[in-house]
Amino acid sequence: FIASQQVLDSLARRLGANDPLWQRVVSRTTPPARQRREVINGVPIHLLGLPHGGHPTVQHLAYIVELGGRRVLHVGDGDITEDRFAPFRLDTARIDVPLLPYGASIDARTLNLVQRVVRPRHIVGFHVGTNEGERVARQVRDALPAAVTFHRSLETRRW
Repeated sequence: FIASQQVLDSLARRLGANDPLWQRVVSRTTPPARQRREVINGVPIHLLGLPHGGHPTVQHLAYIVELGGRRVLHVGDGDITEDRFAPFRLDTARIDVPLLPYGASIDARTLNLVQRVVRPRHIVGFHVGTNEGERVARQVRDALPAAVTFHRSLETRRW
């Protein structure tokens, strides 16, 4: 588990000091508009200082994770704007799949931005409330007719 120190401080309030989870936790805080590359347990990860949407005091990270020859961009609740994405040159990062909060994945302006600036092969929307599944799936299909929707935990798709 890799996250900013602010996230780990919050987690520490919920876990005991002897919890075995701490053996697998890595703290990294990357300032806005900066990035760093690390290899953790053999997995290349790019940490992007992408500010949290609407919360400037939150230490937020986006991640590019390379697994099985694929690159996944996880923006979390990041501020998805051209200005915020510009320092990372995502158009050259060969992103296969960005994971976007579903609200961003149904917004035409944001989708246009992601398709133009990130140039992904596929887009996956996430961060859906437990009672919103089918309604959100319809909205995503309307916005992205080729979208694949997930309805169960640990469901998979091959592209």
